[in-house]
Amino acid sequence: MPRAEACKLDVHLFDGMRRSQIALSAPVPEGEGVACTGEYRRLAGFSAKEMAEKERFAFRLVYVPVGEGMLRVNLIETDTIFGTGYLRRR
Repeated sequence: MPRAEACKLDVHLFDGMRRSQIALSAPVPEGEGVACTGEYRRLAGFSAKEMAEKERFAFRLVYVPVGEGMLRVNLIETDTIFGTGYLRRR
């Protein structure tokens, strides 16, 4: 992704049953890369229990440079119903 486009995302998803939204914002420098604040939201099609349990999931996404002004995701740190989860590129 071009550095200028980092943290500029707001997409609505539909998997045939459920609607959700993923949004990124608030880019801040992190080392040579960029970190973003993100949120995953359950919008529709989830059970009342799922919606009561948790409707919004905050996450943090970290991009690192890969050359020629481009970035790629290296880390996602997310809030889950079980605690904090980490996805790190190997």
